[in-house]
Amino acid sequence: MEFWIRHIDGSPFKPDAERQKVIQFLEAAIERRVSTGLKIEIRTKD
Repeated sequence: MEFWIRHIDGSPFKPDAERQKVIQFLEAAIERRVSTGLKIEIRTKD
C-alpha cells in the first residue's frame, strides 16, 4: 500500500524542514495506533 502526501493545492513538500516535520507527525501517529509488527519506510522523490 502506498500513500502520497501533498499540500491541499497538490504541490509536493519542498523544504527539508517541512518534509522532516511531516515524517515526525506520521511516525508519531503510527506509534500511537500500532503496538507491534509494523514496518514503515518513508521515501522522497528527489
